[in-house]
Amino acid sequence: MSRFRPSPGDIAAIREAARREANFDHVGEVVLETGRRQSLTNGDASINFALISDDPEWTDTDLDDHEPWSAFTRGVELSDEGRGRFDFYIRRRGDPHRDLHGNISIDVENGHIVRIYGYPDSYPLAGS
Repeated sequence: MSRFRPSPGDIAAIREAARREANFDHVGEVVLETGRRQSLTNGDASINFALISDDPEWTDTDLDDHEPWSAFTRGVELSDEGRGRFDFYIRRRGDPHRDLHGNISIDVENGHIVRIYGYPDSYPLAGS
């Protein structure tokens, strides 16, 4: 299986999309956590939902837990087809209650982010 490591431009685009999704004034307010889901079919869990589900709506998975943002930024395993689907929880830096301010998702194909989206908005990719 191949791996994907986001470029600085990818990271900036994801963080900017998170800022917009959460309606924060500055990207420095954004703290991201990487969501992990579990397959309802076989019990496997992953931060890359494409490794455990072919369903575009993830209905055959359930929220399992979360991992630090670095679990994504240091590089992630892609499916045999070179796909990745990731979900990130948005929190505000310094919030003692760790309130959730939204989430965004990304799709990766052949080593490139092809979509960054919130609910219901989609956000431009780096260089677009």
